[in-house]
Amino acid sequence: MFRLRLGLALSTMLLFAGCIAATPAPDRPGQLAGQIWIRPPCPAAQAGGACPDQLGQASLTVLDAQGRPVARLDSGPDGRFAAALAAGTYTLRPEPLPTQAQAPEQTVTLLAGQVTHVNVTYASGLR
Repeated sequence: MFRLRLGLALSTMLLFAGCIAATPAPDRPGQLAGQIWIRPPCPAAQAGGACPDQLGQASLTVLDAQGRPVARLDSGPDGRFAAALAAGTYTLRPEPLPTQAQAPEQTVTLLAGQVTHVNVTYASGLR
């Protein structure tokens, strides 16, 4: 009888442990991941009418809900950037590129223990 109760107790503990581990803890950071795109990267006439978007390098300032800077992100040569931040709502402020290309600000909401993907698209001004 003791072994049966012990077995049931252990089974119940393992069952609940699995449920608890699957629920994100509120104190875990959210993950922000994204890429920088430049659109269009060349005059259409120069490329024979076809000019696909290209990945680019840029810097982003991350602002909290009160508009205070909390992070600065620099993308790599592949256009990718990432950061771990507390769960919450943030504004991404792309910095102008040396070519004067600009991208609009974006609002993102990060959830604890989850990855939020975002694309930042710069308008090159070329047509």
